[in-house]
Amino acid sequence: MNPVICEAVNQAAFQIMADDLAVTLAAQAGQLELNAFLPLIAKSLLGMLDTLIRTLPMFVERCVRGIEADRDACRRHLESGLTLVTALTGALGYDLVCEVAEACKKTGRGVRETVLARGLMDAAQLDALMRPEKLTAPGGAAPKEERKWT
Repeated sequence: MNPVICEAVNQAAFQIMADDLAVTLAAQAGQLELNAFLPLIAKSLLGMLDTLIRTLPMFVERCVRGIEADRDACRRHLESGLTLVTALTGALGYDLVCEVAEACKKTGRGVRETVLARGLMDAAQLDALMRPEKLTAPGGAAPKEERKWT
């Protein structure tokens, strides 16, 4: 991957943000519904579209296409991090989960290993609560019947 492509996308994004600010200010400054700034608004909007039309296909073709996640490395990072400890709050309580997180930081062991070593849960309970697929689904870890969509 050529890092220049990512830098070009950043530059395009900065230009789009600047144009967006120009549109916002021009629309705000129109007095008495006689907006003398419509040419600036049109130029900025068309410029943003042009920049996106030219930048995004280049980014996809020369940077994004062909990228594949290393699933094993992703799983190792996920399991070694402390983010999954939050899934245990409902079962163990906030204070105990904080103790588990602190123990993980001190020992360098993962959440799963720490919880099992302390005998706080058995492996089946832990697996049911700490499934990343379940935690990242819409509605989070709550079973479907408990979800509240407000």
